[in-house]
Amino acid sequence: DRTGVPRDYLPQGALVNFTGEANAQHLIDTMRRRLCYQASPETREYAEDLKMTLRETQPELSDVLVPNCVYRCGCPKMSKCRRWREFGIWLMAEKENATITLLDIKTRYRAYNEWFYKEKEK
Repeated sequence: DRTGVPRDYLPQGALVNFTGEANAQHLIDTMRRRLCYQASPETREYAEDLKMTLRETQPELSDVLVPNCVYRCGCPKMSKCRRWREFGIWLMAEKENATITLLDIKTRYRAYNEWFYKEKEK
């Protein structure tokens, strides 16, 4: 910590400045966990904001930032969240051949991003 104040002495909600660097693969791996609905709401909101902001200048990178359930075609956690199910319900309503869509990773990512950005516009 560069502030000189041990983090344990600050309240959990205390604002901190963060500067970091990441290559594309690190960002992809990190966002798989941070975009997950089992991440803390604050963490997920920041990850979603990063994805939205990155879309403006780096859409090809933004579009590969997906939660682990989209990457793996199902939630790998022991206690499942509702988000993968909600995506599946939307997909079945919006797309013909939804099962085939889920099996192809490029199509699955494309469908997820369409759904994600529609949700954010609401």
